[in-house]
Amino acid sequence: MIVFDENRKRFALQTKGSSYIFEVDGVDQWLDHLYWGKKVRSPERIPDMDDVRFVRDSRNSGASAVRNRRCDNLPLPYEFQELMTFQGMSGKEPGIKITFRDGTRDLRLLYDSHLIEGDTLRVVLRDPAYPVRVTLVYRVIEEHDVIERHTVIENCGDEAFFVESAMSACLYLPYREKPYRLTHFNGWREMEFAPTRENIDKGKTVLESRHGLSGPDAVPFFMIDTGDATEDFGDVFFGSLHWSSNWKMTFERDAFDNTNIVAGMHDFDFDYCLDPGGTLTTPVLSIGRAEGGFTNATQTIHHYVTGYVMHPDEKERLLPVIFNGATAFRNNPDEETVYRVIEQAHAAGVELFIIEGGWTGTDPASPGCISHRKGFGDWTINTVRFPHGLKPIADKLHGYGMKLGLWIEPETAHIESRLLKEHPEWIIHYPNREPVVSQWNCTDINIGIDEACDYITDLVVRLIRENEIDYFKTDFNRFIPQMGTAGADLDHCKNGWVKYGQNVIRMYARIKEARPGFIFENSAGGGKRTDWGMLSIAGRMHRSDNQDSRDALYMFESMSYLFPPKLQGGACFISDGANNYGMNGRELPLRYMAHVGMLSSLSISVRLDLMSDEALSELKEYIALAKRIRPTTQLGDFYRLKSVYEHPYGAYEYLSKDGNEAVVFLLGKNMSFSRLPEKLCLKGLDPDASYRITGHSDYWGDKFIACKKPMIHTLWRDDVPGRDGTRDVKMTRTRDYGIFDGDILMNNGFRATVAGDLYSEILIVEKV
Repeated sequence: MIVFDENRKRFALQTKGSSYIFEVDGVDQWLDHLYWGKKVRSPERIPDMDDVRFVRDSRNSGASAVRNRRCDNLPLPYEFQELMTFQGMSGKEPGIKITFRDGTRDLRLLYDSHLIEGDTLRVVLRDPAYPVRVTLVYRVIEEHDVIERHTVIENCGDEAFFVESAMSACLYLPYREKPYRLTHFNGWREMEFAPTRENIDKGKTVLESRHGLSGPDAVPFFMIDTGDATEDFGDVFFGSLHWSSNWKMTFERDAFDNTNIVAGMHDFDFDYCLDPGGTLTTPVLSIGRAEGGFTNATQTIHHYVTGYVMHPDEKERLLPVIFNGATAFRNNPDEETVYRVIEQAHAAGVELFIIEGGWTGTDPASPGCISHRKGFGDWTINTVRFPHGLKPIADKLHGYGMKLGLWIEPETAHIESRLLKEHPEWIIHYPNREPVVSQWNCTDINIGIDEACDYITDLVVRLIRENEIDYFKTDFNRFIPQMGTAGADLDHCKNGWVKYGQNVIRMYARIKEARPGFIFENSAGGGKRTDWGMLSIAGRMHRSDNQDSRDALYMFESMSYLFPPKLQGGACFISDGANNYGMNGRELPLRYMAHVGMLSSLSISVRLDLMSDEALSELKEYIALAKRIRPTTQLGDFYRLKSVYEHPYGAYEYLSKDGNEAVVFLLGKNMSFSRLPEKLCLKGLDPDASYRITGHSDYWGDKFIACKKPMIHTLWRDDVPGRDGTRDVKMTRTRDYGIFDGDILMNNGFRATVAGDLYSEILIVEKV
């Protein structure tokens, strides 16, 4: 709800549990921020800026004395603007900075007008001396305690000016003497989403990406609390940018313990020339507040992104069980092998078959797997490997009721491609400098050039339609080390970062609409673009190229703070070792890989035609279980019961929308001798109902201890009386734990009976 008090010129943005209040300064016409926090009944009673910025004269309490007796040691009168400008004596991080042609860099944005339309408020600000109009846009998502903010900058004059900083919003936290605590996620390729919690101490803390992509060193997302919040206690502020290019978030605590946040497009290598009549729109910054700790903040975020950020087709979609050829074929597929594996995939219950690298180029299938990259940029089908093309493969899969997926890297081209020979000006590079070329002789296409973007988009859309592709997995295994644009004049040469970011979204949005029901998976070298900008398109977000199941537990838990679990994508959750053993020498049980894979949407990358009958039979059981639980795991609410960062195991719960079923995962990293997990207190159940718990693991003997294998087989010879493991020990894959009351499961907890390294168990908790 948006309320405007005409008398006080005060705006109140009221959500279910929060208030966000600002007003027009009665003297200077600045737009002053007043409050963001727990919901207040009477926004008109919030003190104005006089109480924050000025010291009253003891001899005169009138307003004039307040204005005339401002203390020079206190924050300046314009340092709490809704969009902090670069002006005067302030040393704070500006939200906007402009250089005009006469050299003036001082910007004074004063209130001009506003418009309220339903859930959206637009406040127009103008500089009294220069032809610049800035519109602050607020969209209130009342039921989720979220406000979306962005800024529109317009040149209303007859000559260009330069925007040197264009942030989406400036934010101010409620005053407190002690520092706030910041939670953010950083990392690197193949170990993304590492959590960091640190105090916002005096000075500035900066999170950023300068690679032309939104990650993976950091994620454009933050959570802030008073330092004592837990999963179930405390108020949490949060925010995230919808942007897939360079970004920056600055968290600043000044000498007077005021804490503010400035977030938006990065001002590094940024000097955007805005021509007469031109407009620059910043990315959306979604901000929110939740009570009840990180769990409630997480669920608020999940409900918001599902309802308002994700593509409408993806909100209620149950993602299919996937076969992906990434490690199965190792960029070396051919028609005969693909058809053979399709038969096994269909028999196992797979629903989507993805061909990764190797379908393009002109080379035959061969060791090395590099030569197929010569097809990058042109993206023609390799008729040596696939003499009949991809359409017959699509027909075969569709006849089985399955889908065909294709991997492609549209922003990359081989230096010998026809594309770059015809359009060398589309390569990202500076004049008189060689373009950056990878070890695979590939370089970057400047998608920021509209003609290049449209050419690549048309090529990919045509490929999808002609071959009836159902699923598209994009990739970009590079950073953008520079942003040189051929032919750009000196005034506009730094506009490239913004244009690239805008056109990436435009390109993939068009590709997403290539066919009805089309599924788009976002990948960029693993987790380089896991942001809310791509979420408006993607039905699956590639988490990391590291898909070792034990490592994945860490990244899964961290990523769950800002994305619903079903979105966490990957090609090789079940693999034959290329993404785990080949990296770190770790051997993983098939059950463990399958259970970790079911945390999101199960993917398989093994040569099914080479698996033993026993292993294939076991895999079929896991695929059937994944389908059984996915309505709850993909569409239900998510709870972190035990953190893998704090325990030698992780425990996670999913609760179905109707509350009739919970699915609990217990996933170990390493367990010491005779150390069982703590009791699991489930969440969200009906305290007055009863629930039956069924375990899914490998259970051996009367104690139903879950293990990787029956250890008795290795300890005793078969001819020892009473010690024949095959006669004395019976293995089952399910266990009926019995019926429990909902209040007992939530308050007293449930004792799991599994132990050992790399153990796993799934509990299905059904209301009876």
